[in-house]
Amino acid sequence: MEDYNREIREAIQAGKKARNALKNAAEALKSAGNLGILDMIGGGFLISSAKHSRLDEARDYMGMAQYELQNFSRELRDVQMNGKYQLEFDGMTRFLDVFCDNIFTDVLVQSRIREAQSQVAEAGREVQNIINNLERLIEPV
Repeated sequence: MEDYNREIREAIQAGKKARNALKNAAEALKSAGNLGILDMIGGGFLISSAKHSRLDEARDYMGMAQYELQNFSRELRDVQMNGKYQLEFDGMTRFLDVFCDNIFTDVLVQSRIREAQSQVAEAGREVQNIINNLERLIEPV
């Protein structure tokens, strides 16, 4: 019983790390999205550069989240639960946005940001649901 509870606690801890990494990615994506709106209404090179700096930060956070999600998946297998997540973010849009800076590429980049926000939010909800379920499984000692 105690070994099972320990495995559950380890899975919960891994889930919380993944959830925090996803939260950081969501915040960076939100900031990039806000800058993207400014860019679409004529923000120019400085706004576009700031947006891409935030996108780079979001990509880093998504990489960390992917790593933490993989750890979470391994911990879930220890308690006979499944979880598999894959976050993706397209780097080609940077080239288009910087070198072909126009409303069409700005809209494309905003679309990619929204897709990434959706992926991150969905993964965050799933992780939180699993954490909640795991917390209910812990047996009093």
